[in-house]
Formats: sequence, structure tokens, C-alpha cells
Amino acid sequence: MRLGSLVAVAAAAALLATSHGHAASKKGKPLDMIWLHPEFATLGVDRIAVLPVATFDNSLEAEQMVEQAFGQVFRKTGYRWISPSSTRDLLRERANGTDSLVKVLKAKLLKGDRVDSLEARILCAWVHAGSVLSLRVDQWEREAFPAKSARADTASPDSR
Repeated sequence: MRLGSLVAVAAAAALLATSHGHAASKKGKPLDMIWLHPEFATLGVDRIAVLPVATFDNSLEAEQMVEQAFGQVFRKTGYRWISPSSTRDLLRERANGTDSLVKVLKAKLLKGDRVDSLEARILCAWVHAGSVLSLRVDQWEREAFPAKSARADTASPDSR
């Protein structure tokens, strides 16, 4: 899958919630679900924990590709990022070695469009970060091209 496709998926699915709850402001295209605290720049956030990627079909391949693409694109933004795998490990530690918190969190992300502001405060405390960022993949498609095609190694996002 082409990196540009992954970035489009990651960017379209990125949701940002800080540990300070206030009313949401909506920005972006109608298909994008992006929420950013209106006063995010003034909060002094330096560490952002990326929550484990949530997919409707529990596709491990999609989750890993989105995590990798997100990391490559956003690592140089000036924030200290806590990777989804590190966040997953911290949540497992909190749940005595089980995936119960990760499963509940993913289920809530799939049901709603972002992390609840009160839950974000708790998550921030658990993962030692000033903010949490969730990634939800609503649709994942892989295109296969014939072997003789010059574009056999590329894929494109759904363009609705």
C-alpha cells in the first residue's frame, strides 16, 4: 500500500482529545472526523499518547500500517509521541496484564467519534501524557493490480 494512501487514511481518522474538557469545534471536510481543543496551543501539551488503532473489522494489518504511517509522518512535529504499542502496554499494565482496557477503549472509539473528555483526563493520567490521540479506520480497501501492471505495488483511498 502506498504511503500517501496510509497518510490519507490516518489523517481522515485522526481524532485529538486533550485532558481538559471543553466544547468541541468542528473543522475539515464532511468525511473527516477531526476534533481539536479550541485552546490546544495554549495548554502547553508536550507529550501526546497515540491510542491503539481501532478498526471495524479488527484488521491487524490495517492497524499496523496506519500506526507506522502515522509515526513516519508526525514524528517530526515537535511533540513527544507515545506510540500506540507503548500506550497499549501501559493500558495492559493498568489492567493486570490483560487486554480488557484496550478492548473497551477500541469499542468506545468505534461506537463514538472521539474520546470522551472525562475519559481523556483519566487516560492522560494513566499513560503520563498531556493529550491522547485516537485513530479509527472506518473503511480499508486494498486494490490488486495485474502482475504486468507498472502500478502493481500501489493502492488508492476511496474517493467519495
